[in-house]
Amino acid sequence: MKKYISFLLILCLPILGKAQLEFFIHVDYENGTFTKINDIPELQYIQVAPNTTVFDETNGWYIFTGFDIDFNRFLYTIDASTGTKLYDPLFSQGPGANDNVVLYQIDQNTGRMYACHWSSIDNTEYFVTIEPSTGEFEIIAPIPDVQYIVSIPDYSVFDSSNSYYTFGGVPAGGSAMLYTLNAADGSIVYSPPMPSFTGMYDNIGNVQFDNSTGTLYGLHWDDSEQTEYIVSIDRETSEFEKLWPIPGVNYITTVPNYATFAESEGLYIFRGGDSNGNWFLYAVNVNDGSVFSMPEFPVLEDVDDNVIELQYDNVTDTLYGLHWDANFIQPIDTTVMDTTVMDTTVMDTTMMDTVTYIIEEELLDYKIYPNPFEDYLIVELDAFHKYERLRLLNADGAIMQELVLNGQQEIIINTSDFISGIYFIQLLKATGESTTLKVLK
Repeated sequence: MKKYISFLLILCLPILGKAQLEFFIHVDYENGTFTKINDIPELQYIQVAPNTTVFDETNGWYIFTGFDIDFNRFLYTIDASTGTKLYDPLFSQGPGANDNVVLYQIDQNTGRMYACHWSSIDNTEYFVTIEPSTGEFEIIAPIPDVQYIVSIPDYSVFDSSNSYYTFGGVPAGGSAMLYTLNAADGSIVYSPPMPSFTGMYDNIGNVQFDNSTGTLYGLHWDDSEQTEYIVSIDRETSEFEKLWPIPGVNYITTVPNYATFAESEGLYIFRGGDSNGNWFLYAVNVNDGSVFSMPEFPVLEDVDDNVIELQYDNVTDTLYGLHWDANFIQPIDTTVMDTTVMDTTVMDTTMMDTVTYIIEEELLDYKIYPNPFEDYLIVELDAFHKYERLRLLNADGAIMQELVLNGQQEIIINTSDFISGIYFIQLLKATGESTTLKVLK
């Protein structure tokens, strides 16, 4: 069985009397080393799913969504050449409590930034453009019938030659589709069903678009062969063609993002793991399937360090990312101590869709349905809830998924690949109090 290793939010844990920092870095994909370019003060959380990190090659900007210690959301723009923070406006997702703006993409010819915006007020998904300097977004057009966004794995890419925005979406009462929009007016160019598979655990993830050749690539796990393949995908039909097997890859990291594409070299870069739990940063040539490099990655000094959200600049041929340094120490005000603790180690999911939200049966300050569940498990929290985290555990108590709620009231968990049995939803407060509910599939 192939598993996707997923994180929804990366949490930075300050220590009393010490300060730890997020750094903007350059990564050498040939040997796996990285170099700090500059620090990003006051940044405490990185949103990693749904995707909100892009690289603007026109301006040389690395753009992502982050949060401060009080969970205020900001849209950060970093000058990649110096690591200087250019903009960090507060980033409102819209007037509705459950609005969101996700799946950022950049037109590398114009530098214009696009995304999908869910409006919970009129229950509509919109195609929008974003201004990084202000954090304001403007609606281009509604996307008819789309009710959910497929974000894990992420299918969003941008074809700069044709100005096409591609993403995975689910219409009301329907199955997932591979949508391609004309960025000029938001009209739907293609909308075939998502790629179909013969095996239950077959999948495609880490989709990347090569603007130099106009080719959409992905990583395909063939469970019958126990083999990972690089594939090309036809956006018009969603049919895919196996190009090259990648021996030794048993796991793919889809969240945080490590997948990117070096167009001048034709290198598909991603993080893959072997059967022994070793992780490597692969650079595979899409023209012949040869592995150009695969250093162990990331090599970190502390278990609380991380390197995430890799983005390749095809103008300067440079790979960038974000690095949390838990060993970087400087004096800070010790009058206030943050005691928030979260285990951010792992969540194993397969083809988990992050979607928009629904509600049912009321129990105190939360609602959970259906129970028993089949394809989706839905959690709604009261507007005044004090829960900080949600965990989904299996019958053995192992954490299958975990996320920081950040005031979120509605969550949908894709459970279509879960086996029948007993599971537990655990809601945790900062005080240490928790509520646990048994659910069945």
